[in-house]
Amino acid sequence: MQFLKEHVINLSNKTVVDYMDDVSLSIATSCNGGGFQLDLTAISKHAFLQNEYFVADVFHESEDVLVIICRFEERSGRFVQIHFGILPHVLTTICLPLSALNGEKLFLERYPNVMQTVLRGDPVVDLEYIDSVYIETPSSRFSRKFMISNIELLTNEPECQVKEMKYIDEMGQNNFREWLGRIGSTLQLKARLIQAYEEAKVRQRPFFFDGERKFASNGFFVQTMMELIGG
Repeated sequence: MQFLKEHVINLSNKTVVDYMDDVSLSIATSCNGGGFQLDLTAISKHAFLQNEYFVADVFHESEDVLVIICRFEERSGRFVQIHFGILPHVLTTICLPLSALNGEKLFLERYPNVMQTVLRGDPVVDLEYIDSVYIETPSSRFSRKFMISNIELLTNEPECQVKEMKYIDEMGQNNFREWLGRIGSTLQLKARLIQAYEEAKVRQRPFFFDGERKFASNGFFVQTMMELIGG
């Protein structure tokens, strides 16, 4: 069964939800976190017993990993919540085997583009008595904005799409961030290393020995620098 926009209620922490269509939501939260609750009153109480997986598609363009928390709560107040780490810039399917809500595993199997998946909360929840599902983000340094769509319960494991994404460039820098001093090319990197090497030749050492301590010079650091700059 699929959760449509009419199932979304109880926004928390001033969360803003824009409905893109019946199955797609744009979610904006502050740095204090936030999220929304899914209303389950209109579905059969056996829906979680009759299905095997809880899934949703997530997309975001943050500079870092986005954490999505899915919390499944009984009417008694017992709950289990699952923390999904979602990589940026790729449409990602989060997939939770409902059998995991028995609390037997702390870390779940990973799906494509999902980082560590961790369970927290009570030891177990009863699938028959799940009363609420919450989808939230925790507090962080920055506000968050992400798309979530196709939230549904399935009897079969979904096929997760895998898209190749290069997160770092050839010099190990984040492809999706800009900052003062970022290296623009390998030629620029070589020029900076040469400059640093020349400055090091005449720079006064920041420390000295008392003359009693002597070490053999094997040229390791000079040779390494020369190899880096192609000398």
